[in-house]
Amino acid sequence: MATITDVKLDKPVEFWPYYESGGAASPIDGAQSFIMKPDDAQTLVESLIKVNKLDLIEESLQSLAVRSDGTVLKTAMPLLSEVKALFSLIDSVPHDLLKMIHAWELQGANEIHIDFEARC
Repeated sequence: MATITDVKLDKPVEFWPYYESGGAASPIDGAQSFIMKPDDAQTLVESLIKVNKLDLIEESLQSLAVRSDGTVLKTAMPLLSEVKALFSLIDSVPHDLLKMIHAWELQGANEIHIDFEARC
């Protein structure tokens, strides 16, 4: 499994809503993604370290995709319920992301894919 040192925190981080069932995950049709600014991503990781919850990301962090421009991604796939519960306790999480997570849940998402650019 990858660790946070395997990703670039000086690049935007993308959050995507998914529905997972029986080991297969599908994106939520028509749902918007959330793009987190690098400064916010760094602050989020620091906050997760402070509360000893970096495993929310590292537990599932792996290479799954490559962008059309060739950029290799590392993706974490935590449960939406875990993200929602933890992020609601962290002051540094952007309010717009919290609102989007709530909307994704209403759209049927139960998993969030978090895409980081991989270090090469």
